[in-house]
Amino acid sequence: MVAATYLGVEVPTIRPLVGRRIGGKGKYVDPWGVELGLHKDGNCWTWRHDVLKGIVAADVAAAGLDCLMEVISLFAPHIPPTAYTAARQLRPSQRRGLVPDGALRGWSPGSPEACPGWQMFELKTLNVNLNAGGLYQTGRLASGEDLRRGADVREARVPPEYRRKADAFDRQFCGTLRGDTGPLRRALDGFPEVRPLAFGGYGECSGGVRRLIKALALESATRRQRREDFNCLSVKQALGVVAWWMTRRWGRMAVLTAAQVKEHALIHVAGSEQAFRDARARVPPPDGAADAFWAHRRTARDGGSYAGRGFGGFGSRA
Repeated sequence: MVAATYLGVEVPTIRPLVGRRIGGKGKYVDPWGVELGLHKDGNCWTWRHDVLKGIVAADVAAAGLDCLMEVISLFAPHIPPTAYTAARQLRPSQRRGLVPDGALRGWSPGSPEACPGWQMFELKTLNVNLNAGGLYQTGRLASGEDLRRGADVREARVPPEYRRKADAFDRQFCGTLRGDTGPLRRALDGFPEVRPLAFGGYGECSGGVRRLIKALALESATRRQRREDFNCLSVKQALGVVAWWMTRRWGRMAVLTAAQVKEHALIHVAGSEQAFRDARARVPPPDGAADAFWAHRRTARDGGSYAGRGFGGFGSRA
């Protein structure tokens, strides 16, 4: 699954399942596993996003920068108390406020990314979609422009989305008239523009990710302790080694998580997650009832004796 996802070729292991329904949303398994990656049940898209966000934040911190995740308090001081109270009474999905995935600061003075204050970043993940309106189809040649990657197309949409969300919040909670600048929009304009980071379904990334990797490699290479961590003797050597290591680490995790989203969707093929659990419950533990507690925890991943038995998502409904 991982190799096929990276190469964009047919997945041999799912050939027997091609044409079968995925859950109840009218999607069917295709030879490339594209529709498996678009299946949303199980919250795997959020899981993939959080895994990649955690890796980026960890490497930013390891380079010696200050890094915060899910920065709720970044804009709260700039919102009037009445508007803040009204927004807090709604569910998070109804507030439509601004909560960046992360914020970083502490660049060295000579860094090309140095800027005053906190630099917000927003991470976006793409799943391969071959529909006409998908991001992998909108990067085509148009009006003399160069061909753009789907990840770069998604990256370019993030700053305008932030501005639109700030304006919508001001109109809803602060009474700002359309065309005027409200308190949240003024606060957003006072920060450096949000840095979009987009990871695609083939393990590729946007230009913003590549620029961040180069900046973090330079930051690490100029610190003696980090050069020693990578067994490098000079700044030039460390710059290449750290950039290569980080590019490989982030890209590998992007393609691994994309493949894992597809693998998780397999339990919904010709069935449901509940049917999968029920089927496993009907299979007697191989080592007796006393071993039931541990038997149900064994999976194909750890090679337990219970692995692969009663995988109801692939079987016919009983």
